[in-house]
Amino acid sequence: MEDRSEVCLAEEVERLRKLGFSDVEIAGRLGVDADWVATLVSPEKDEPTPESEDMAMDSTDARNL
Repeated sequence: MEDRSEVCLAEEVERLRKLGFSDVEIAGRLGVDADWVATLVSPEKDEPTPESEDMAMDSTDARNL
């Protein structure tokens, strides 16, 4: 059975951002560099991720076959 108490740092950054923490506050809480936290970009609902764009193209291509 896998230990579910471990959390990916990027996921924790996202969770803390949703709670309103700044990148500097997040870095301090997690013990990481604030510049690293700033490099993590949260995907917005309105902006498609590269994976979703690829999937949309694949489904369109399949319909054209």
